[in-house]
Amino acid sequence: MARCGGVSSCTGWIIFSATERDGETVAQAQVLMHASDPTFELRLTLGRRRQEDQFWGQTLSAVAAHFGESAEVHT
Repeated sequence: MARCGGVSSCTGWIIFSATERDGETVAQAQVLMHASDPTFELRLTLGRRRQEDQFWGQTLSAVAAHFGESAEVHT
């Protein structure tokens, strides 16, 4: 379990995987978050999930760049 910030705001899993599709490597990061209280659930609904998607999209782009590739990220 990974903590999502705050004292005990949420818990979750981050699942990384990579597969080969049409001769190309496709990497994926799947974030499964669960809020621990109604206040944080509201924050997730109002934009925190979007911020998480942006963060992990940038992370996957950085992984591709590390290997000398450019990446098209889909969320």
